[in-house]
Amino acid sequence: MIFQRLVTVVGREEVAEGIFALSLESAEVANSARPGQFINVRFSETALPLLRRPFSISRVDGSSIELLFNVIGQGTRLLASKRIGDRVDVLGPLGIPFGHQGGFDTAVIVAGGLGIAPFPFHYESSFLQWFLIELYDLIIEHGHSRDSI
Repeated sequence: MIFQRLVTVVGREEVAEGIFALSLESAEVANSARPGQFINVRFSETALPLLRRPFSISRVDGSSIELLFNVIGQGTRLLASKRIGDRVDVLGPLGIPFGHQGGFDTAVIVAGGLGIAPFPFHYESSFLQWFLIELYDLIIEHGHSRDSI
């Protein structure tokens, strides 16, 4: 089920320079979310930025969800400026969850930079009780090109 809700910021941490983890309280979204899904976030009550932006659900912890993002524009700058207790308009969970096909004993997930955002939720999901998953590049490096690392 998809929900549109005003949710409360319950956690905010700058995990690396310009990279933030933001926790949002929403039991409905948290309970409905599956690994690989995302939410669309409206940053402010003003007209700018006009469109919602998608963010992978990085973690689910009880009734809260966590987003992991880097500040690259006006919208993410507004999101990074949110404080505990602030409200954010979210729509989700959206998208098709990760699927698993075929018989295998080991799965390897490879991601780099903020491409790792959806994998902590995937890694912590109950699905992984059945398979050995090795995560590579789980260390968050600031930068998105070889020159900026």
